[in-house]
Amino acid sequence: MFSIILKAYHLIALSMLCLILSCNSQPDYKLVRQEVVAKHDKLMVYEEQLIENRRLLNNILQKQFKKTSKNDLKEKEELLAIIQLLDKADENMMSWMRAFKVDIEGKTKKEALAYFQTEKLKLMEMEKQFKIALLKSQSYLKSKKD
Repeated sequence: MFSIILKAYHLIALSMLCLILSCNSQPDYKLVRQEVVAKHDKLMVYEEQLIENRRLLNNILQKQFKKTSKNDLKEKEELLAIIQLLDKADENMMSWMRAFKVDIEGKTKKEALAYFQTEKLKLMEMEKQFKIALLKSQSYLKSKKD
């Protein structure tokens, strides 16, 4: 009987410990900040490809579509839409970099954590935008090589 009570006591104590630890399991803002910086660095690799693709597409636009016939109008509009996607992705990254604050001066740890989590989400959305723009631009460029 005593061992059953002891086991129940240990189970209750273990449950309370788990509950206490789970309440304090918020990630550290420094870790999230590190993830944000790493995500930014990854996107900068995409940024280089984005800039190169935009340069190539602008060259095609200048050379191939100087005099646009009605037959070429649809392709020119497609090309301009792709360039616009690349421009928008680039503009969003530049805006984000100007606004991003790596230090947390004047913020509590909780506020800093919320800030870096929000910035991480912004970068995840930006990554989707980059991938779409790069996929469309690379597909167009590939079609011109064939």
